[in-house]
Amino acid sequence: MVGIKISKLRKEKGLSLSKLAEMAQISKSYLSDLENEKKENPSVEILEKIARVLEVPVSQLFDHEESSDNLDEMEEDMKILFSKVKNLSKENRKKVLKMMEIFTEENNN
Repeated sequence: MVGIKISKLRKEKGLSLSKLAEMAQISKSYLSDLENEKKENPSVEILEKIARVLEVPVSQLFDHEESSDNLDEMEEDMKILFSKVKNLSKENRKKVLKMMEIFTEENNN
């Protein structure tokens, strides 16, 4: 769902896939896979880069079915998480990502 929303916002801004990828400093192939729902669970850092280029809050990249309160809360949580994780060593960031993958798998089962 995030990818579809990114694609919609990108087109509304008149940006090509290549231009958004370049401006967000992510690979064109990754962005394409994200928009086509081939990639799931992009990192907070990626979402923030894309949102910054699209000039929208990160919460706007998510489906509108969620309430505005939940999105605002999620955006705040993501900001807190990002601020804490960005100062970790590469090894510890990998550990945090692994833990998040475990929680994500548990939620999907």
